[in-house]
Amino acid sequence: MALAGNGLMFAIGFAVALKPFLGAKTETPKHAHEGPILLWLGPLVLAGLGLISALLSGVSHELVSSPMSTAVLGEPVTVTISTVPHIGLPLALSVLTVALGILVFIMLGQGRSTMAGILAAIGWGPDKGFDQVMRGLTRLSFRVTNIIQNGRLDYYMTATFVAVAVAVLIPMGLYDEWPAAPQFPRMPFYEWTVLLIALIGLGAVIYARDRLTAIVSLGIQGFAVALIFMLLGAPDLSFTQFMVETLSVVILALVMTRLRLSPTDHRPTGEKLLDIAVAGTCGAALG
Repeated sequence: MALAGNGLMFAIGFAVALKPFLGAKTETPKHAHEGPILLWLGPLVLAGLGLISALLSGVSHELVSSPMSTAVLGEPVTVTISTVPHIGLPLALSVLTVALGILVFIMLGQGRSTMAGILAAIGWGPDKGFDQVMRGLTRLSFRVTNIIQNGRLDYYMTATFVAVAVAVLIPMGLYDEWPAAPQFPRMPFYEWTVLLIALIGLGAVIYARDRLTAIVSLGIQGFAVALIFMLLGAPDLSFTQFMVETLSVVILALVMTRLRLSPTDHRPTGEKLLDIAVAGTCGAALG
């Protein structure tokens, strides 16, 4: 397969590089002219450097090939390839590849006609097959997009949190890296009181009858968390939490007064249970 593939690439390269310059001159839509010097100067310099490197193989191997091979293999390597061919299997395969490429190039016209006749006879081929695959891929992408990106923000959020939970929990389960159970230290009564206020605020958010009550309850829970930060010796986090909770409650309250929203949550019980499960799983994974 490698031999056939290289022979065909050889023939294609010759067809692209030599075919336009062989045969009778034909009229073109525009006047043909030589390219500017900058168009062929780059390939000329590259080909010249390649020829010089081949003729001065000892110097090029010492400066380029041997250091590159040493860096790749991690051990000292000396490259001794020269311009004089070594008789053996590699040379035989190279000669056979070149001969196959020349043969295909000579019979290129007949090969194209034969291939066109085969494709016309079977009615289907690589070209039409590629078109069918691309058409099917486009249809599949439309259907997947309609499912994944359907314009529902709650679907996007649910998928995001599920992906976060899976990315955190599955590696810990596969490699048995579960964290140890937390040990609650002895806390004074006022710290338990603040923690109880945070839990009450969280419960109020869940069971709030309208969104404005939920926003105020969320602010209570946030203020309790800020107090916990302060009691545990993190005044910088506490100050940031106070500012965030104050601004978020005010901004959300102002936004809610401008929107026409249903005062209650009309979601079915199954959807609420799914959201609770996703939120609890993410909380457990990140906790």
